[in-house]
Amino acid sequence: MSFPYRDVLESRYFKGLSWMQVTERLGYSTSRGHQLINDSFLQFAEAFSDIYDYRVFK
Repeated sequence: MSFPYRDVLESRYFKGLSWMQVTERLGYSTSRGHQLINDSFLQFAEAFSDIYDYRVFK
């Protein structure tokens, strides 16, 4: 089973690769890689969209 959104974010933020290295490593073209990057951010944001925390720490 493939998890392209997870692989994109993991490669970028945990392994420290550049966006170009991520798309090359995963075997995607530049345009498909850009689409996956954008979709990865949307998936990440959607996962936390139901959490509302408006506390202010001083």
